[in-house]
Amino acid sequence: MKKIHRFLTTENLSDHNNSIKDKDLVHIIKNVLKFDVGEICIFFFDGSEDYLSEITEIKKDSVSFRTISKIPKKNIPKNITACISITKRDTFEIVVQKLTEIGVNKIIPILSGRTVKQALKIDRLQKISEEALEQSGGSNVVNILDPISLEECLNQTKDMSCIYFDIEGEKYQKQDLKELAFYIGPEGGWNDEDKALFSKYNVKSYKLGETVLRAETASIVCGYKLLWD
Repeated sequence: MKKIHRFLTTENLSDHNNSIKDKDLVHIIKNVLKFDVGEICIFFFDGSEDYLSEITEIKKDSVSFRTISKIPKKNIPKNITACISITKRDTFEIVVQKLTEIGVNKIIPILSGRTVKQALKIDRLQKISEEALEQSGGSNVVNILDPISLEECLNQTKDMSCIYFDIEGEKYQKQDLKELAFYIGPEGGWNDEDKALFSKYNVKSYKLGETVLRAETASIVCGYKLLWD
């Protein structure tokens, strides 16, 4: 069976809007994938159902289609914010990709006491996330924020239930809350100043097991457990 490509568009589709004018998407369909009229694909926009579609016309600046059917979007049971200490570029890109596939709502890169790398290319991370969304079948675009300090992040999430993960924390207990923020430290772990901030904001610590996980591994495991366990 031929693969059906799935495309995220910036345009709101409807029964009365069957034309894509998203410049980047038109370029991909026309010049990269070299689609022909009659190709079957899926279009969706942020938060929408999937539009299973047949392409009816390809122009220089637009692609027209007819909707064959609509596929309901997948239900995400919780609203999860992932607050992740910045790691080196390739591992942080993996974290963004996998957390998007899992279904988190928001990713906040944080600068904690032992953070080494300070800068990230947010546009690149957003692109990686959107490609992962297309591939995984998700519908809601993940909001990736600019890096902020740990205390700034704690202040932003203070009205949410929050937990942080640490090898010295209590044994993990299932979280039944519908909205939650979780914190993952850098490769060197949280330092004393970080832990003092968590204490200041009454954030409880848990551990996932008896072994020390790399930051990217812990991020992915935690994201999945909190959202789907």
